[in-house]
Amino acid sequence: MAPMKIKFCFQLLFVMLLPILSFAHEEKQSEILVNNRILASVNGKNISVVDVMKKMDVYIARAYPEYADSNVHRHQFFIQNWRQTLDQLIDNELIMADAEKLEIKITDAEIRENNHERFGTNVMASLDTPCIYFE
Repeated sequence: MAPMKIKFCFQLLFVMLLPILSFAHEEKQSEILVNNRILASVNGKNISVVDVMKKMDVYIARAYPEYADSNVHRHQFFIQNWRQTLDQLIDNELIMADAEKLEIKITDAEIRENNHERFGTNVMASLDTPCIYFE
């Protein structure tokens, strides 16, 4: 079997974050504008800026719920942690590929138990909190 190929499309941090995460300042509220692009491709699966942001939103909502609604704090967190989060997503894809290769199976009950531990009894309501959507 061919070795796993990982294709990274990294750019310099300055060049990368300036067009991706920028603020549109308004009088009362600012929002984070995203120029979605593919950051990495792992075994044919693309990982985009939005994928990284979703993962970071979940982390912020769980670890720092008081900052989850603040675009300024989210923006600062994104700038400081996007690379580490991208690395985690890449590692997860590689782990999933290895699990498929080794034919490791996980039951639906194990998935439900894990979701219950992570999100509580009402998974859908928990996902709505950090602006995450069930896909």
